[in-house]
Amino acid sequence: MIQPTDLLQTVRTRRQHTHALGHVVDEAGKTYPIWPVAYSTENANALRDLVIREGARRTLEIGLGLAQSTLAIIEALCTTHGDSPLSTDAHTVIDPGQAWCNRAGVRELDQSGARAITRFIEQPSHLALPQLVASNERFDLAFVDGMHLFDYVLLDVFYCMRLVKPNGLIILDDHWMPAIQTVLGFAVTNWDAKLELFDPKGPARRMVAFANPFTDEQRPWDHFADFSAQTLPEYPWKRNQPRGAPIPA
Repeated sequence: MIQPTDLLQTVRTRRQHTHALGHVVDEAGKTYPIWPVAYSTENANALRDLVIREGARRTLEIGLGLAQSTLAIIEALCTTHGDSPLSTDAHTVIDPGQAWCNRAGVRELDQSGARAITRFIEQPSHLALPQLVASNERFDLAFVDGMHLFDYVLLDVFYCMRLVKPNGLIILDDHWMPAIQTVLGFAVTNWDAKLELFDPKGPARRMVAFANPFTDEQRPWDHFADFSAQTLPEYPWKRNQPRGAPIPA
C-alpha cells in the first residue's frame, strides 16, 4: 500500500517537469512533444479537478499515450484518498499501442512513481474490458481516450457502463470528432444519458461527461431509438468537423 502524501509530491513534480520541457522522453533519449498527442497542463488540471469533484478512489482509463492525463488522474487519487493508503490497482489504464513512442508513457509512470498504484493492461480495450467485467471489477469513474473510431468508442463506453458504479462519471475526450458525437447521440437517445457540457473556452473544453445511467434492466428487450450526432442537445461545439480540421487545444 502506498501513502498518498508521498506519491502526491512526486507526481506533481514530474508533471511540472514534463510540461516545462514540453515533451516526454523515452529510454533511448528520443523526445515526443506533448502537443497535440497529450493533454496540456490546463486540460490535465481540469481532468484532475473532475476526478476530485467526484471523490473517485478507483479509476479506469482507456488510452495511456504520453501519460499526462494518467498522471493528472493519479494526482487526483492522492487527494481523494486523504490519509488512506492507495492500493496497487487504484488506477487501471489500458493501452496496447506504446510502440509508437517506445513506451515513453510507461516511462512517465515509472519516473513519477505512479506505476506503484497503476495496473497497466497492454491489450486492446475490446479484449481487456470484457475481462474486467467478467472479474466483477468496479470503478468510480472512467476516462475514455483510446481508439477514436465510432465502433471502438461505442464498445469502450458500453463496457465502461458495466464497470463504473451507477451514477459514476464517464468522461470522453475529443468530443469535437464526428465519431465521438455520434456515440454521444446513441448514449442520449438509447441510454438516456444526461450530458455534462463544459465551457467551450474553459480548460475542460475537450471533454464531455455523463453519469452512468446503466439501463439494461429497464429497457425492453427490443428497445431501439434512432440516433445521430444531430440528436444531441445544442451546444457550441456541436458541428461536424471536416477531416483534417485543427484539433481544439
